[in-house]
Amino acid sequence: MRTYLLFFVGLLLVSCQTTEDTTEKTVPAGGATVSGVLADAPGEFITLFAGPWLRGNLDPSGYRTKGLRMGEDGHFSFTIDRVTDGQHYALRTENGFLDMVLFAGDDLRIVLDSLGQEKTNVATGRGAGKINFQRLEQMDYDSDRLFASANADIFATRADSIVDARLRLLEAVYAGDASDDLISRQDNARTIEELIAESPLSEPEYDYLEQVVRAWRLEVTKIWLAEASRNPELANQRIDFAGEAFAPFRTDRYEAPDQLQDFSLANGLQALLQVQYLKKVAQSGERSITYGNWQQRPWEGYGDWQTNFLKENLPGPIHSEYLGASARWYLSMGIPNRAYYDRLSPEEQAAFDAQVAEFTRLLEDGTRRENGFEADSLTLDKLAFRGLLTRYAGEPLLINFWSAQFAGSSIVDDIPLMKDFEQRNAGEISVINVCIDSLKHKDLWAARVMHGGWKNSEHFFVPIEGNDGMLDAFSPRDLANFCGGGATQAIVDADGYIFRDIDAPFYKLAGSLEHQEAP
Repeated sequence: MRTYLLFFVGLLLVSCQTTEDTTEKTVPAGGATVSGVLADAPGEFITLFAGPWLRGNLDPSGYRTKGLRMGEDGHFSFTIDRVTDGQHYALRTENGFLDMVLFAGDDLRIVLDSLGQEKTNVATGRGAGKINFQRLEQMDYDSDRLFASANADIFATRADSIVDARLRLLEAVYAGDASDDLISRQDNARTIEELIAESPLSEPEYDYLEQVVRAWRLEVTKIWLAEASRNPELANQRIDFAGEAFAPFRTDRYEAPDQLQDFSLANGLQALLQVQYLKKVAQSGERSITYGNWQQRPWEGYGDWQTNFLKENLPGPIHSEYLGASARWYLSMGIPNRAYYDRLSPEEQAAFDAQVAEFTRLLEDGTRRENGFEADSLTLDKLAFRGLLTRYAGEPLLINFWSAQFAGSSIVDDIPLMKDFEQRNAGEISVINVCIDSLKHKDLWAARVMHGGWKNSEHFFVPIEGNDGMLDAFSPRDLANFCGGGATQAIVDADGYIFRDIDAPFYKLAGSLEHQEAP
């Protein structure tokens, strides 16, 4: 299991541009550049999107997904004007995906056959070291062996051994001495030597990677607890929070990270909070916490306890980033976020307001008539949907079904690709976008479209209330299931036949979409 693949598909709600100058660019202050060549992907479409800790969250830097069609030599170049330090970003093509953490000032060069190529050292240039290091095989672990024993001490010994080995390797790589015995005796010594020579670690990269390694120990303990909870022999056994398995969770041992934009650091903090809360419940005598019931812990009062714990133990940036990210996430989901927002200090609230003012405004007036989204013709019931389809009778039609609430983790990062598809296939196939969600999220639908720079496409909204069975011919999922995330596409051909669950249609030309299997 690679730690750099733990995160994603989800992603940020963003807007885009479908073309980008492919000449080399100067790194903007506070920004970064990512360029390179994919030898096996000439002329293909590539996107660069951001992946925050909470899937689908608003990016605090305001970054909006970029996309472009590569040159005939496979060359691409992106510039990010303002980087959210330590956040995951990713390049994606139809057949590949490359995750990378960026810092302000990074200037990366990537030369590969394809993004899916199995290679450790994928990047050169400023900031490449942290990306290559996290792809080393030493950052993998044997999950079967690590979780094989339900004995807490055995798990702790194995997990601590992995952490110790990673930290010692990190120290050796940072020192830059390829002749170090610790490096020379590794099976992949040549790869590590190449990393040292071509992408040496800077001090900020070293500090970041050390934090990631330590945060992994917290997160993996929570995963082990989940595994142990399925063991019937442990159902009634109390969890010993004073044992070695939980030693890194002690507040006098926990070193707060510099930031929480990286999901691995945030997940580590989240694990710390949950274990500390379980420990508090167990010590208070409110409830006996066992391997069988720890996931059923009472949530009443958890939010206030969490806030107080952060204030007392991790004041400052970590407190504000954790609560701010939570408040942004609730906002992006169309859920009232005051519970987290009100826990921020006045100074933190001011900074938070500056980041989300635009999306808040769109939520408040997104369906007002002057924006066009209030029109009755855009909100469809069964009869109106059938009428819409008759408008396209006799011509091929691609229907993109998506959910407003979970758009950030399903479809919004594809907006540049979808716009490119419509431009390339103009006159060959029509495209409509049908959002399926609860009627209470109609404003969120409008906000998603406008915030994503997607307004010029054709959009409709289908409330799940009162429309059961409406889309049975277009998707195997029940109408209400669209609210749980994901997107799906269907094609109605010129003869009226419906082809559902089309695989990655936006990467294709309309002509190739005609060769689908029979409905």
